[in-house]
Amino acid sequence: MASATCQRCQNGTETKEHVFRECSVAKETWEKLGFNWPTLGESTGFKDRLICIFELNSLNKCRVIACAMWVIWASRNRFIHEREEQSGTQMANFITNYIKELDGLSMRLPVNRLQTGRWVAPTDSWV
Repeated sequence: MASATCQRCQNGTETKEHVFRECSVAKETWEKLGFNWPTLGESTGFKDRLICIFELNSLNKCRVIACAMWVIWASRNRFIHEREEQSGTQMANFITNYIKELDGLSMRLPVNRLQTGRWVAPTDSWV
């Protein structure tokens, strides 16, 4: 039977709170991204905490937070299943570069050219 202890840091029970906030690798990632989790009280559930964070932050900050959570989770899984270690600094750099790449893609998308005239049905009985 697998242990409930975090396999990465060996310092706490592996809960959502631990994986995304309390694990030393996650803490380092958030620190490098310049994000501080708001203090809402220990009784606040993880879901409510996320709702609060997304309500309080800008769309761009929310994109970084969502991307960071995805990267932290994926890195955790690679560590458990493949023993691939990744530091918080490496994850923060990946997140920053990934967001920049997404922003660059949106700048290079072709502009849709809309026709200003409307289609008109032919007046003849044949086309």
